[in-house]
Amino acid sequence: MLLFRSFLLSKKGATMQIVKVFNNNALLVTSNEEEKFVMGKGIGFKKKAGDSVDENEIEKEFAFQRKSMRDSLLDIYEQLPPEEIDLVASLIKEAEEKFNQTYFLSLYVSLADHIHFALERAREGLKIKNPLVWEVRKFYPEEFNLSKKYILLINEHLQLDLDEDEAAALALHFVNARQENGIYRNTYEITHIIDDILKIVRVHYHVSFDENALSFQRVITHLHYLGQRLISGDGTVKMMDPFLYEQVKNKYPEASRCVDKIVTYLDQQRGYKLDTDEIAYLTLHIQRLVFEFEN
Repeated sequence: MLLFRSFLLSKKGATMQIVKVFNNNALLVTSNEEEKFVMGKGIGFKKKAGDSVDENEIEKEFAFQRKSMRDSLLDIYEQLPPEEIDLVASLIKEAEEKFNQTYFLSLYVSLADHIHFALERAREGLKIKNPLVWEVRKFYPEEFNLSKKYILLINEHLQLDLDEDEAAALALHFVNARQENGIYRNTYEITHIIDDILKIVRVHYHVSFDENALSFQRVITHLHYLGQRLISGDGTVKMMDPFLYEQVKNKYPEASRCVDKIVTYLDQQRGYKLDTDEIAYLTLHIQRLVFEFEN
């Protein structure tokens, strides 16, 4: 009996084995015939595939909910230099502490992919304008300010010149991770809100827009985050410019009348209220969409 018990304890201690070493701090392992992604300081130091893992050294452990997530992680992390893997882990750790969050594996994948190609573009001198900088700065200031700090650190450490466009893109990864973690819920309701608003715009202008147009995609993106804010209770924001609403209303009266219908719909049928700054920004999106359609 004592020998049998010793065998079980020995077997239990050896159930987690390394499949792949990404760097000193990140591993792909197998545990009880299930693959996992694990992280821990020095957990992969001088290790190789087939070695056992001391589970006491594991700080983060993720099972793969889908094969596609496992494949995506392998595709991305096999390309990453060791320092980029540590960079991603350190950024997420700081964000978790600041926002009191525990992020899912998907953020480790999406953020690593984004940072890797952002660094490649920066080294090649390629810059991509982010049309959502204003919106991210205004409606997600905590994520934006933290991402600006990250960008400054990356620029200083790697001698690069990433700008606010990249900070906004980085911030949206944390915003979207909050959505996945359940802070922003009710995807079904958001989808219906977007669909209803687009119907109001189409009927008001008696047109069908090109859904592949960049301006249309901007409107969709804006409405998506607007829906998230309304449902999460973050719909009310402090106005940046008290004259913005009147200026936009006077300059674009037709788009303003269209947005008035949207405001009425959100208030009377959904129970959500927009502040004047949000109304002004939505009006600008609608005006740009119509202008590009007509020209």
